[in-house]
Amino acid sequence: MEQSRVHDDRTGNTLTIWFADPDKEYFCAEIADDAVLMKDRRERVLGFERLNYLPRKRRTDKKETFLWKSRSWRSGQAGISIQRGTGASWEI
Repeated sequence: MEQSRVHDDRTGNTLTIWFADPDKEYFCAEIADDAVLMKDRRERVLGFERLNYLPRKRRTDKKETFLWKSRSWRSGQAGISIQRGTGASWEI
């Protein structure tokens, strides 16, 4: 099982989650106002970045949650599902 890498940039207010090697990043695709997918040359999702991210401890506005599910590339079921707490969701 591959490990995910999580980076919380408190200065830039971003949360970045890598499911695969970040060195293979070829381009990014914005899927929502504050959500970006990082992809490789074959358009496989390598990671996810949440812009304007504030952890609950630093948040002053309403609660917003992002849930994601990733399937192993090796199993042949490549994909990712991202669901926003407000009801919006994306299937990649």
